[in-house]
Amino acid sequence: MAPAAGTAQGSNGIAEPKVAGVGCPSVPAIQRAGGPNALPAGTGLDVSTPVTGLKACRYKMSDGTLLGQQVFDATVAQQVVDAIKVLPERNPALPVFKCAPQTAKPAEAIVLRFDTADGVREIWVEYDGCMSPGFFTGTHTYGLYAAPLKLFMTGEVRPSGSTYLNALQGW
Repeated sequence: MAPAAGTAQGSNGIAEPKVAGVGCPSVPAIQRAGGPNALPAGTGLDVSTPVTGLKACRYKMSDGTLLGQQVFDATVAQQVVDAIKVLPERNPALPVFKCAPQTAKPAEAIVLRFDTADGVREIWVEYDGCMSPGFFTGTHTYGLYAAPLKLFMTGEVRPSGSTYLNALQGW
């Protein structure tokens, strides 16, 4: 499938934007929500929905600062969804922490914004803090595993590490 208008096809299925601002909101819903697993109704992605593109947006959770963004074509977008939808609800290989609510919140999170026939739908990715790592669709939780992370954690979207990424092999 061809990249969306206004983009040039790059290597590894990354659609390189011709202009700055690739579709990541400056004030993300994930920062305003009750937590990184509390998607507002109607915004989450049903993983059986075909997708035609992906914008990955990495945010600092304390103030919503955009830390990085990357645009991917339809092929990579669908690979990400396909890699997520087969995952169990929890990754038993990751550590379980007991922590106070004020330290449970993640410092960072990634919002995956998928283009669909019904508009933009999101999956929120938590990989930091000390509770609930995984992929959140609004209706389902999928455990945090390396296979989907490797597809979109590239360039500015790739964190240097985190609570759970440090324990996760192969991302």
